[in-house]
Amino acid sequence: FFPATTKVATGHAFARSVLAQRYSGKIDDTAPTLEARIRSRLSLPARHGDVNDEREILAERITDCFAAFSYDAKTAIAAIDDGEALVHARALWSEIHAARAVHPNDHDLYVKLLFVLQAEHGHPQLGFDAILYDECQDCTGSMFGTVRGQRRTQQIYMGDPAQGIYAFRGATNAFLFLDDLAYYSLTTSFRFGQHIAALAERILDATGSHLPIRVLPRRTDRVVTTHEQCPDPSV
Repeated sequence: FFPATTKVATGHAFARSVLAQRYSGKIDDTAPTLEARIRSRLSLPARHGDVNDEREILAERITDCFAAFSYDAKTAIAAIDDGEALVHARALWSEIHAARAVHPNDHDLYVKLLFVLQAEHGHPQLGFDAILYDECQDCTGSMFGTVRGQRRTQQIYMGDPAQGIYAFRGATNAFLFLDDLAYYSLTTSFRFGQHIAALAERILDATGSHLPIRVLPRRTDRVVTTHEQCPDPSV
């Protein structure tokens, strides 16, 4: 249990709150979506039209530029081989940066905007005594950069690199960049007993070294391999 002074939020809710309070960021339905901005710039209809229209393909390439930019820890859209898409992406980002207005559905974009503004202002303190970052094996470079920038704030990162599931969308394993912090392992689970723990360790052994799994005493469980062994399952 945490005291009443603790603020609990997702990374996106955290970014939205700080943007509004510190940088007068506008995150509401009146702001055009990134897709709308791209389609307007290319003089495309609001909805996807002719798939053979080269502008439709260009719109997808611009979207890809923004996806990569949103996930990384850079403050500017990096040069890429696709020069045509890059020109449009940089122009659109300049508009968004100047207006500080993002549609609420463009989640990664407002997280990116916060990171860029924080970096440009020298990462001013956000008023927290400590930040506990959970599931940090699946953070984006932008969100990780915002938290790491709080150098005068105690930082605690929690997660399991083996449970990273968002690498396909640009997630960063924060543990690769935390060599300056002390490491502590949480090896006791309250979710199951010794039978499931033993089976889990056999599976983990096949993937390499791991720490022994400890379980709470008197936690009952069992492992079954056929439906007949458990005709009325309750999990």
